[in-house]
Amino acid sequence: ADNIFLEGGAQQAGGSIQYNVVVRNNILKKSDVSLGYAAQKSNIFISDQNNINIYGNVFAGQPRVANMDNAGMIQGMNIFNNVFTGSTYTFQGPISFHTDQGINTPFSGVNIFNNTFVASPAHGADIGLTNGKGSNVTILNNIVDGNPESGNLAKFGYQYNVIFKTGVIDYSSLQINNNVYNSGRNKPFLVDGTEFALNSWKTVLQGKGVAGYDSNSSFGAVNFVNRSGGDFRLASSDTLARGTGVNLSSYCSSIPALCLDKDGNSRPA
Repeated sequence: ADNIFLEGGAQQAGGSIQYNVVVRNNILKKSDVSLGYAAQKSNIFISDQNNINIYGNVFAGQPRVANMDNAGMIQGMNIFNNVFTGSTYTFQGPISFHTDQGINTPFSGVNIFNNTFVASPAHGADIGLTNGKGSNVTILNNIVDGNPESGNLAKFGYQYNVIFKTGVIDYSSLQINNNVYNSGRNKPFLVDGTEFALNSWKTVLQGKGVAGYDSNSSFGAVNFVNRSGGDFRLASSDTLARGTGVNLSSYCSSIPALCLDKDGNSRPA
């Protein structure tokens, strides 16, 4: 029931790792119901990957990008220039690292750059690192707007922007900064089961030695060109996100497509 299913099965008999996979410029939309019941499935199910790039996609309906199973090692993944919107039910959230069985499943070298999340999670978080063993994770220049327009998501009462769990994520190799957050919750950040507002979240991350610790990140509603119409480009009048990202040109030699935005315009402008 997953739209795209990528599984090498490296830790399974006869399995292998998949190398150099690119998923780009797709529109992935999923019904809430699969096989006659509300299925907690993914737009992209990923495991056993080495160097996978996911960019320029629109994930709508049930957008969960990374769903790791008990054999789901990931060594190098870049998720950038994507739009996540319109979910009516997801279990973990749009970008989720979790394992159903193998709590020590490794994921490393994960970059989450320049994505836009709008009214995405109904349960869990827009970005949730809750199970497995993660290292060298970098989260920069994202708009994480979990505040639903229609109220459809509010009934679930979750809407966390980011969830971290100690023991899952290596804080010493984690970097997070220059993001803009928004949520219907007053405290949309969760660390080890405790909720925080943005300023307290920054203090907690700084205390854990996290690089950047969201020190340059802000909270509030970004001004999109046409939010209700699904045009999530930044409006020229926006002052919250426009011009507040960090320059990522140093990554462009290894991630060439990152030097362009979702419309193909050169960045940084």
